[in-house]
Amino acid sequence: MEARRFLKFILALVFGAGYGVTVSWFVNLALVAISTSKVFSFYFGLLFIILGGGFLWRIYSSPVTAQTAHRPLLVGFALMVILSGLFCFIVEQNIFHLSVIVRIPIFLLLGVSVCFAITFFTLDILNIAIGACIGKGQHVTGIVETPLQVYTILAVSVIMGAVIGFIFGLLDVEDAASKLAAEGDDENNLDLEEKYVFPLAALLGGLAGLINQKQGQTHSYSLLPTNVYDDGI
Repeated sequence: MEARRFLKFILALVFGAGYGVTVSWFVNLALVAISTSKVFSFYFGLLFIILGGGFLWRIYSSPVTAQTAHRPLLVGFALMVILSGLFCFIVEQNIFHLSVIVRIPIFLLLGVSVCFAITFFTLDILNIAIGACIGKGQHVTGIVETPLQVYTILAVSVIMGAVIGFIFGLLDVEDAASKLAAEGDDENNLDLEEKYVFPLAALLGGLAGLINQKQGQTHSYSLLPTNVYDDGI
């Protein structure tokens, strides 16, 4: 029994660390695309507005229970994603004319929004996938379902997104990426940023995985199937 419990925590740690690094990689790609391409900045802007609207619909369409005390916080983050979507429509036009003092807060906000959107969207997909794999007759709890689990993921998303956005703006990664075709030297700052970001992402993801597993065990949850299902977030 103890060996099985230990295995669950190891799986949670490894999954969380890998998930954190993967999310940070996608956040970096999204920030580069938003800041260097009019097409992608428009695409991400539209996507964020749709995702933010979807979050709001999901939040308000869920039944009010004792576990939805975190609803105002989620609403705030959903509105932030929508605002970031609107901001994407102008960031590519003006980012290179802004000083580092102005540019850093912009990418910090975008980093938090992108990280939040990717994290909760992919966790929703994982919840649906797990439910589909188990089948209609068998049920499992959502990966993130309790208030503490939601707050943990929110905190990790904010910290990770803020750090990525801060370093991205500080190192002027978007300016280097814009010179890819001309100089072929755009990878330097991005690689340097990733050297800082990936270890932190693995640490935060692993910590979130452990906390999520610990809290989930209290509510009959684990990465391994149980017999209670909830849509989670």
